[in-house]
Amino acid sequence: SFSEGLYAGADPIVSNQIASLTENIASLSRVFLQRIQDPRRDIDDECGFPKHPDAQLYQDLFDRDAIANRVVTCLPHESWQVQPLIYESESAKKVTPFEQAWDGLSKALYGSESWFQDEHGSPVWEYLKRADELSGIGQYGVVLLGLDDLKEGEDLRKPAKKASRLKFLRVFPQSIAQITRFEADPTSPRYGQPLEYNLTFNDWRDNTEGALGLAASMMLVHWSRIVHVCDNLRSSEIFATERMRPVLNNILGH
Repeated sequence: SFSEGLYAGADPIVSNQIASLTENIASLSRVFLQRIQDPRRDIDDECGFPKHPDAQLYQDLFDRDAIANRVVTCLPHESWQVQPLIYESESAKKVTPFEQAWDGLSKALYGSESWFQDEHGSPVWEYLKRADELSGIGQYGVVLLGLDDLKEGEDLRKPAKKASRLKFLRVFPQSIAQITRFEADPTSPRYGQPLEYNLTFNDWRDNTEGALGLAASMMLVHWSRIVHVCDNLRSSEIFATERMRPVLNNILGH
């Protein structure tokens, strides 16, 4: 080292002491620099930000924070301002069986005669808009298809069979639509896909004091009765990136 070369002709004991002193000073300097410029500092820990936010945290932010709510609903509100028009034939005078069935679906979901004409005011678009919004809170959302294929006493865990009518639709965010089973057979075309969901009906956060008698209930539902909705996908086909994730720290810190 430099100190050893400088004192090569001096007393060996003095040379060793000087070399040791030089190394100690250099070591103290390194420690001091590490303390004032600590590369191990964790911003999430310092600010109290969650490292692994779950669906419930995103749901709570959506319910209680105006900025978080706007991040999720901004694009759906803009996208669904104009109602889509579904048709099979470009001729206004010709109504195809498909078009009749589509118009009949809207009327059936109303449960009564509608004052709207054709597709205007169709509840289908309202459910799809809600599905677009709720699916962006967490990693996905689901639409439950209320088919008329079940007999009395049968539950929603049975696979859907051929049905003649869609009786109702329900929309759920991830926080109350948990996946309980996945397809584990690698030879199946649905490998890695959900097999069963656990849906919570009449969520307590949506109930008010006037909703007496509507107790929250949970029900297992077969995947064939579910439309799984998710956008902003990456490597996964069923779990998307939450719309709030890129700005989560900004939301929590404002």
